[in-house]
Amino acid sequence: MNHRLISLIFSLLLVLPPAQSLAASDLQQGVDEITRQIAAAMKNQGTTTIAIVEFADLNGNVNQFGQLLAEKLITALFSHSPGQFNIVERRQLMRVVAEQELSVSGLVDKESIGKIASILGVDALVTGTISPFGNIVEINARCISVETAMVFAAAATTVPITEDVKASMAKSGSFSGMTQQQAPGSSTQATSPSISGSQAEGVFSGASFPQTWEGSYARDSTTKPMILLVEEYSAGFFSGKLFLPEDRNSIATIRGSVVTDFSDFVERSKWRYVDGFPSAAGTWIKFTTESSVQGGLITLKAVYYGLATQSGSMYGAAFHAATASEPWVSFNFGLK
Repeated sequence: MNHRLISLIFSLLLVLPPAQSLAASDLQQGVDEITRQIAAAMKNQGTTTIAIVEFADLNGNVNQFGQLLAEKLITALFSHSPGQFNIVERRQLMRVVAEQELSVSGLVDKESIGKIASILGVDALVTGTISPFGNIVEINARCISVETAMVFAAAATTVPITEDVKASMAKSGSFSGMTQQQAPGSSTQATSPSISGSQAEGVFSGASFPQTWEGSYARDSTTKPMILLVEEYSAGFFSGKLFLPEDRNSIATIRGSVVTDFSDFVERSKWRYVDGFPSAAGTWIKFTTESSVQGGLITLKAVYYGLATQSGSMYGAAFHAATASEPWVSFNFGLK
């Protein structure tokens, strides 16, 4: 190899240095280091609006640690560079990923990135991987231009695997459900829980009715008490009432069923808002509420998606009508 070629290679290495993997003493320090590198790169690139994708492992699966990283990066970027970047909310991004039938690991080609960019109006995506090695986990982040689908910056760090990190890496992601979604072109179909019979019926199997669930619903920063009364149940179908204890005029009728088939993709985008979907043990339920206001002139409908556990808790999310894409409220009940 001649000296001119050696000089050329050396010059290129100086111009395009690889991401430095700096060892951090804890997770927060690791997040801060990646934030510093990403912020500097985006500033140089002139990037203003970004979306941060949940980090996946090398097999394309997302766990709670990958989700936590995305959340921490969002917070850290706002703190590090206040007012410099517009960042799309993570759940909004993952909803679009789900609706477009994409996957976290599949966001690498220009067509997929273009779909995200056209809907959310972003300049770049921040994505990455997590790779455990011994007692550390390596975090690699990349900034991808939506215009060219090319990586214009990279950042890396390693953090020690504490008990909390280890636990979060062992849990599948609860809202995005991307471990179930294959990359475009894959022959493997999205999988669903296999539940039937008394296992599916869970808390309803052999129970006495009426059955009372007391709890609350939350919307924005407001939480109010609410009661779910399951009056009748038979062969997977139930009916009853939903009301606010301080306002008996708020009564809404409910009709619902135990759910065992999660193959409908639009429905899955709503189920993903229920913590634990799709693998948590319990009775997966869906029910519709209908109430009349203003003397019956207006009928209000909402659809509730939830999980009832054998320990007697029920939680989930509710949507206005069947077409709403964002939750109206979250709810949490306890069996009385």
